[in-house]
Amino acid sequence: MEHRRDDRRRLPSAPGPPAGRTTVQANPDIPPAADVQGLADFLAHTFTAPPAVPQSTPSPTPQPSVAPSPSPTPTVPALQIVGLTVAPLTVRRSATISFTLSEPATVTVLILGSAGSIVKTLVAGMSEPSGSIKLMWDRTDAANKRVRAGDYTVKVRADDPSGEWDTAFAYFPVA
Repeated sequence: MEHRRDDRRRLPSAPGPPAGRTTVQANPDIPPAADVQGLADFLAHTFTAPPAVPQSTPSPTPQPSVAPSPSPTPTVPALQIVGLTVAPLTVRRSATISFTLSEPATVTVLILGSAGSIVKTLVAGMSEPSGSIKLMWDRTDAANKRVRAGDYTVKVRADDPSGEWDTAFAYFPVA
């Protein structure tokens, strides 16, 4: 009598959808009702091809050409906050916050906690010239108490007299 060994490995059976069914994994960050509605909207959408363009025959007489109108040039906002950095990258005792303003502006600089709450206001509504700006943060909160280790954000908002504004954020750890 001959015995053969079955070399095929069997995988343990895992719970899953019944054969022939498709399941959709819900995104844990989206409430289930929103997920289901989004899927229903997607499945209900029908895709149609654009209508065919009829062939035309060339005109026997040349037509005058029309010069294309110049495309509008994109506008760059005059007020910009550029190069926002926090040094050192991991703050232990204090940090230097640096950025550049493209034009004079009224500036507000906030330190935010990981939940987005204001930990400390470094500058509130201060007029600053265009150019490089450097501020120091001594790792303290509004009550001048040393902040805990964790993730923080510096938020810089600049407003100019014409009503333009810009906001920049930089994330950094405190150890």
